[in-house]
Amino acid sequence: MNQSFIDEIESLQLGVDREFFVDIERYIELLKKWNRVHNLTRMSDNEILSSIIDSITPFKDITFHSLLDIGSGAGFPAIPISILRRDSRVILVEPIKKKSSFLHYVKSSLKLTNVEIYSDRVENLNIESPEIITSRAVTETKTLLELSKNLQKSGTKLLFYKGTNLPTELENLELEYQIINRGNRNYLIIEI
Repeated sequence: MNQSFIDEIESLQLGVDREFFVDIERYIELLKKWNRVHNLTRMSDNEILSSIIDSITPFKDITFHSLLDIGSGAGFPAIPISILRRDSRVILVEPIKKKSSFLHYVKSSLKLTNVEIYSDRVENLNIESPEIITSRAVTETKTLLELSKNLQKSGTKLLFYKGTNLPTELENLELEYQIINRGNRNYLIIEI
């Protein structure tokens, strides 16, 4: 793990400790190992490090007890978040079996007792509504709102990791929202 990555994480002022970096390094190793066989992601090493930073950046000012991630894939943003906030419940939803199997392996290997994994589509879940619903690189905003409708309640925050196409996605959106920008990343926050 390179020093510039460590420095950038520390500059976020999230209160990370040495254990965080040990777990992140192990997660990266597992991702690379599984990726060689199962083709989970096409990310380069630098893109993996950037995705970890991207995953946890909004959580300097956001606290929660329960979070649900739609379409967790290879674990972004949910695995870095669950490592960062081991005291909070993090629910990963991933319908693709090879990816959900990987997520179960990561959970076991890193002893992430705060993590629950559902190998299903989010619209099929019948669980208690989380405080925060996240999603990264799954689908457009209006579809995410519809897919997660059964899990939203008054006060639920939606945190969608969006790119440069966000203005188009927000056309005709009749909800109040906030956008936090970091480079090409737009963190879209909607409170229900």
